Amino acid sequence: MLKNKASLYLLLPLVVIIWGIVIYKVVGAFGDETVVMSEAPGVVGKEIIRVKKDTFSLLPIDRDPFLGHYYKKPDQSKSKPVFPVEKVEWPEVSYLGLISDTGESSKVHILQINGRQFLIEKGGTAEEIKIIASGPEKVTLLFRGDRKTFSKNN
Repeated sequence: MLKNKASLYLLLPLVVIIWGIVIYKVVGAFGDETVVMSEAPGVVGKEIIRVKKDTFSLLPIDRDPFLGHYYKKPDQSKSKPVFPVEKVEWPEVSYLGLISDTGESSKVHILQINGRQFLIEKGGTAEEIKIIASGPEKVTLLFRGDRKTFSKNN
C-alpha cells in the first residue's frame, strides 16, 4: 500500500474535495433556480432569407458510362399481333359407345365420322380426330386444336 503516511494525509483531503465538487454540481443541476439570460448588446434580429430549392430532372441513360454497353429499352409502342381465331369446321361426329374387356386395360371407342364407323382406343387418331378423354357416356375429342365433348347417342 502506501509506504508513508504523508501521502495518505495529502491524498485523502484531495479525494474528499473532488467528490464534494461532483456532488455540488449534481445537486445544483436539479435545483429550482431559474437562470435569466440577458440579451447580448449589439445583436439585432435579422430577417431570414429563404432560398428556393433547386430542382432538376435526370435525362435517360442510353449507354453505360463505365462499360460502354448501350441499353436497349423495350419499345412499348409495338404490341403483339393478334391473330384472328379461325373457326374449325368439325366433320359430322357421333359417339356410339365403348367396348372393353372385363379388365380396364383396353377400351375401344366406337365413333361415327362422316357416316363411317371407326374403332379407336384412347389417344388414338382417325380422320385427324384424336380421343383425349373418355368415359362410358361421353368422349372428348381434339380436331385441329379445337376440343369438343360428345355424348353417347341412344
